[in-house]
Amino acid sequence: MHYDNEKDINTKILVQKGWTIIMHPENIDDHTDAVLTVKLIRDLGAKLLVTDLVHSEMLRQPSRLVNYHRALKAEGIPFLLSIEDCRMAGFASDTAIVPIPCSQLDLTQLALDECHVVVGFKYFIFHPKFVVASKVHRKIRKKANRILVSIAGTDTYRITPKVVRALASFPNETIEAKILLSTGSAADLLQEVTNLCKHRGELDFLHFRNDMAELFLWADLSITGEGFVKYEAAITGTPNLMISQFDHDSLPIQSFLKIGSAKYLGPGENISEHDIAAAIDTLLNDFEARSALSKAGKKALDGRGIERIFNEILKNIFQ
Repeated sequence: MHYDNEKDINTKILVQKGWTIIMHPENIDDHTDAVLTVKLIRDLGAKLLVTDLVHSEMLRQPSRLVNYHRALKAEGIPFLLSIEDCRMAGFASDTAIVPIPCSQLDLTQLALDECHVVVGFKYFIFHPKFVVASKVHRKIRKKANRILVSIAGTDTYRITPKVVRALASFPNETIEAKILLSTGSAADLLQEVTNLCKHRGELDFLHFRNDMAELFLWADLSITGEGFVKYEAAITGTPNLMISQFDHDSLPIQSFLKIGSAKYLGPGENISEHDIAAAIDTLLNDFEARSALSKAGKKALDGRGIERIFNEILKNIFQ
């Protein structure tokens, strides 16, 4: 497994689950990383390497991942499957999985070195709890008042307080809301949200937890940022209002909005609390609109992404 010289926040979780983690030395270049990785593959007798290495630095240097995958193949990797982003310069693994398309782009045209490219939301990978939740019959209530707010883990751009103030403008006991933030959020942000919820019993401030899928099923309406959470709303059939933090109009965002599972309110820095409250009120009182958003999300995302990826592996390695 390749680590890009940055602390992996999931290391502790993986160790607790019994996974063996082998860390490369720090400050090595990508070619040395490839050499060490292929040696490790040989020592383990493995037939497959899966990479999932797209992050902000790779997006700033989209040819870097191509070169790294080519270096792995030059060293004699048995089979290389990569999870990719539609904004990369090309795909040079043996099989590239692109779960999020880029609008009208034909990504198969970016295949390099006979790479097999498969594209689409049907390859999107979800936590098993969300896969289970996706099978639940989603009932859209005509009288809606339950709201789940999950903008971002740490909400660096501080949109959550603005949403909470919009919720607080509703008359007492007309809505019930659960507001989520990570314990890793800035202390003053956590305190601000705590204070805003303190005197409104129907506003419940929670830290991220293991029953996220159940919370989406509970909600009549979710309010999310533009991160992974918007897909979790879609797969559970939860009508969604999306407020962007920094990624306002990228090709992946455009592709997601075409699903039709969310209404986009725009950048958080530009939208007012009054506008947020008005959008919440309008959607809560529009049963048909909420039903349409719910159906669109469940139609686009079925939770079988990992199954389809596994079938790609079986097709290329074990048949």
